[in-house]
Amino acid sequence: MSIPGPEEPSFHPVARAPAPWKLTAEVYMLFHMLKGLPGGVHGKLEGREGGWDDEAMGRFEGGLGTVCIVRYRDTPVGMWDVSFVG
Repeated sequence: MSIPGPEEPSFHPVARAPAPWKLTAEVYMLFHMLKGLPGGVHGKLEGREGGWDDEAMGRFEGGLGTVCIVRYRDTPVGMWDVSFVG
């Protein structure tokens, strides 16, 4: 069931491209070892250690970290990049 919304204007600044899309992409993955978390990576509401400052939750021990960059090419709306950190 679809919910009716406002009508699309005759001109829109964002290109419209209905799915499905055929595209190509490049993916770059960087791996690194974490011994600790850098200061300032968590917001004030997340606590000093982003939830890890509660002993009941355990303690951050470090481990493998990842940075992933995806460059989408040849898409109906042009090229763009997306990055992920984990």
